[in-house]
Amino acid sequence: MDYPAIFGEFGALVRQVRAPAFTERVRRLMISLFEPQSVIVLLFENRRPPRVVSQWIPDMDLRMVFEESYFDHGYFLDPFYEHAMSDFEDGAFRLREIAPDRFFRSEYYRRYYRLTRMVDELGCLARMGDGRVAHLSLGRNEGRPKFNRKDYALLRTLAPTLMSLIVEHCSQTVNQSTDIQPRRSRKPLKEQLLYTKLKGGKRISKRESEVASLVVQGHSTTAIGLILDISPQTVKVHRRNIYRKLNISSQTELFAQFIK
Repeated sequence: MDYPAIFGEFGALVRQVRAPAFTERVRRLMISLFEPQSVIVLLFENRRPPRVVSQWIPDMDLRMVFEESYFDHGYFLDPFYEHAMSDFEDGAFRLREIAPDRFFRSEYYRRYYRLTRMVDELGCLARMGDGRVAHLSLGRNEGRPKFNRKDYALLRTLAPTLMSLIVEHCSQTVNQSTDIQPRRSRKPLKEQLLYTKLKGGKRISKRESEVASLVVQGHSTTAIGLILDISPQTVKVHRRNIYRKLNISSQTELFAQFIK
């Protein structure tokens, strides 16, 4: 699709921004430009599971994992969700650009992301005026090549206009106070172990909870040290203390604690 055709499509999006057909038009445009195997629009909120604005997931395996696991615990460890909860700048991002340095060796990747059979993901994030963050996800599955530099450059070019329209659509059509199904409040990942009551009166400290959350996300010892401004040796000490207090011996067991 050449640029005059893209501009024409954006004109149609502007005219339909408040209509139910808007998200379908976004989906068709994304498929024609990037050939993804999934197109999902979500709203991220702090302490609440994401809200689905629209989803196109033809692959049965991906759709099943997404619908069964993502809203229970998967979103907490999604690099795009984590980035949305940080002090980010609106725009387009590659998964491998924002993911932790050991994301593809993490327990989350092994037990959730790999099961989706996705091999790559591009995403856009944009803040809304009410504190929510709009997220557009484009995924490629096994058997397809990863997104290339040209794909990423094009999405970065389109993102400001595209996401402003998605934000406008969501602001007008997705009410923050109404849900078809209640969505339970959840503490941020780094706070979840902080309130765990352990045998013998032991407590997980605030720093230990921060270290544990970063370990589960897929950050290496070196990366955790840089993020928390502590030495790698101190990170190792915290990690040993976490494992001792929880009576566990592996990242697999630590991941299971968060799932609980």
